[in-house]
Amino acid sequence: MSEELKPCPMCGGKAAFGKTIHAPRKEPNAWFPDGTPITTAHSVNCLLCGVNNRGLAGGYQTQEKAAIAWNTRAGENA
Repeated sequence: MSEELKPCPMCGGKAAFGKTIHAPRKEPNAWFPDGTPITTAHSVNCLLCGVNNRGLAGGYQTQEKAAIAWNTRAGENA
């Protein structure tokens, strides 16, 4: 992925990608919005203060979606 991560919106620290891997289960207990069971979720984390965009489900389906969400800032025009 070529998209660069913006600094942390809370402290300005450097951001990095994270990944949460959920243990396999017969019956999944969490799903992405498209109905896909969550087995691996991607997120972005601040290396300085620890803030992240994991949310309740553990993150996003792809690194790209996690980066887009992290880089979105209130009040900025697209």
